[in-house]
Amino acid sequence: MYSITGTGQEKFFELLRNSLVHVENVTPTGDIGLMFIDHLPKEVVCDLLEMKLKKIQVMLHTYSLIPDHGKGSGVNLSFRHRIALLKCDHDWLEQTILELRNQ
Repeated sequence: MYSITGTGQEKFFELLRNSLVHVENVTPTGDIGLMFIDHLPKEVVCDLLEMKLKKIQVMLHTYSLIPDHGKGSGVNLSFRHRIALLKCDHDWLEQTILELRNQ
């Protein structure tokens, strides 16, 4: 049978603490395309962004079906965070599509 050593436990808590304070500074893959949207007709860009918006709506619906994982569960926090990020993307895309269409 395996068990965690004292050193392993210390390392686990060190990694856990580092993970909780870490701020990611990454460019989402879709943002690269945004940087070059001027190379496509505006209508095509809007259609593509609407397709992305629909995918986000599907993901939000799927995540809404995930059952609660119990009181005090970090799993719940993780899913709530993901939902919040998706809602932010959703709202931003709706506004951006509207702005592009009205230009």
